[in-house]
Amino acid sequence: MLSISARALKQHIQATPRLAARTSSSLLRCQTSSRFFHQTTPFLNSKDNKVKINYDGTPESYIKKETDPRAFDMNISTVDLAYDKHSTELPTSQQPIVFLHGLFGSKSNNRMVSKKLVKTLNRDVYCLDLRNFGDSPHSEEMDIPSMCADVEKFMWDHELEEPILMV
Repeated sequence: MLSISARALKQHIQATPRLAARTSSSLLRCQTSSRFFHQTTPFLNSKDNKVKINYDGTPESYIKKETDPRAFDMNISTVDLAYDKHSTELPTSQQPIVFLHGLFGSKSNNRMVSKKLVKTLNRDVYCLDLRNFGDSPHSEEMDIPSMCADVEKFMWDHELEEPILMV
């Protein structure tokens, strides 16, 4: 089994422009821990002794190569998402902003920021509750393709053209 030092890995990351531009110092510290080496050492390329990692530090061999077939399914059931709309006083032609909350979140998480963005940027802001969160309907299906379909349907129903998604 090949091994690589913390110093060599750090130099590899900094020498690769794509990695260096997207890798924070805290991620570099994480990658130089012994636990990281234990996990990535078997995945070294034996020809050039370099770790094949993606911009976020995930070893390439950990990444699932297949695409979820549901990602292309046109018949994914959707739910009508609950939302708050923060509007400008006058109609605007600017692209709206759509906020999507994180895990354990809801549309109210971004209320203050949304109000500030409406005033500052003079554009409408929508805060959504994703399926199974907050005031949105609950469904047994809880996967990424279903949630994406819900957001896409929301944008279609509200005629939002090229909105700015804040995730």
